[in-house]
Amino acid sequence: ALAIDEESSPGGPLGEGAAGCTLLGGAVVLPHDGRAVRLRFALDRRLASLEDVRRIKRALRESAARDGSIRLGVEVEFGALASEESQREPLTFRRRATDWTPDGGRPAAPTLTEALERHPFLSYDVDTGELSAQPGSWDVAGDLVVPSGLALHVRAGTTLRFSAPSVLLADAPVHLQGTADAPVTLEPQAGAETWRGVCILDAPETSRWQHAVVRNTDAVSRGGWILTGGVTFYRSPVELFDCLIEGTRAEDGTNVFGTTMELQRVTFRGCASDSFDGDFVTGAIRNCTFEQGLADGVDFSGSEVVVVDCVFRDLGDKAVSVGENSRVRVRRGSIDRVSIGVASKDASHVEVHGVPITDAQNYGLAVFIKKAEFGAARMEAHNVKISGAGRGDFVAQTGCAFFLNAVEQPTEDLDVAALYAEGVLGR
Repeated sequence: ALAIDEESSPGGPLGEGAAGCTLLGGAVVLPHDGRAVRLRFALDRRLASLEDVRRIKRALRESAARDGSIRLGVEVEFGALASEESQREPLTFRRRATDWTPDGGRPAAPTLTEALERHPFLSYDVDTGELSAQPGSWDVAGDLVVPSGLALHVRAGTTLRFSAPSVLLADAPVHLQGTADAPVTLEPQAGAETWRGVCILDAPETSRWQHAVVRNTDAVSRGGWILTGGVTFYRSPVELFDCLIEGTRAEDGTNVFGTTMELQRVTFRGCASDSFDGDFVTGAIRNCTFEQGLADGVDFSGSEVVVVDCVFRDLGDKAVSVGENSRVRVRRGSIDRVSIGVASKDASHVEVHGVPITDAQNYGLAVFIKKAEFGAARMEAHNVKISGAGRGDFVAQTGCAFFLNAVEQPTEDLDVAALYAEGVLGR
């Protein structure tokens, strides 16, 4: 977040509220832990004259009342710390809103007593130290924030219904312990189309979900607290078995970041964007189904994952999208009616073994460079049968490497930006 003061900020060159930032050669190095940072600079330093200040004030009063934003001709130059490449983008400014304060962002964890008083379906066993949700159907009053450091156990046959703005938030494991006949269900309350989903942050132990159903989530966007996943595991290990995640409107149906994971027999259905997004994760996805989503089935960055015996069908983008220096093996399963079957990009290495790809709108397999700072990608495909691909069985950009049944295939020059703009290589 960037706020503007008309006078010099008392916080020095980085401004008030920029704790955790450092200066490096005139550049600002942001903290890596995801905290929001507000930078301040003086209008009379950045802009030419008092008339400019008056014009901006006038525009803020008039334009911001219409669309909440204004473009002031200020650009930001940014890039990865270790990269020589940088990008420039114009900044769009918004008037400061009251819900940007900490009170409007991530809710604080209650005490155990407060949680038990607020949510009558919760109980605490003094002897075992276990916090649990009792079976039955319950409307949750507001956010369900688990007391800090306590794991939450949700028993078979429990349905928790959330209001539209509400979230289930914990900093310890959340265990959804359903059965085939009596699953655990998390869904919106009557009259609410969506709710804000599940967020587990920095849990030290593994969350285990079995026979759980999570429906109609949307990502948190509350003040300065913004997530991309309808279900988020941030630096919190996770195991999902026999689960259903459907109808999310979030950017990611499920987002797992910086941890280990194991998914088996999980179905992702009807996601408005990527069904599963893994950033800096290690683990396996086995016997899972990804269907009727509008973007990627699985999307990996900085990860090392095996995808085994999975079904991908009726997806608006790639079945398997691998980027940003990832290592992924895709074995068996099937891919039907997607835009691209498997893509390796940006210094990633992908192996595809024995996966039939049918009726891909564009390509069965694709190898290319989207972000120049990472460099060339590589793919090795063995015993992959491709039929009905609209633009061809594969495409490989010059500089990348693509091997089909151990034989290196020709590459070609690609205008990747144009192909993205056309919707060929991605949404």
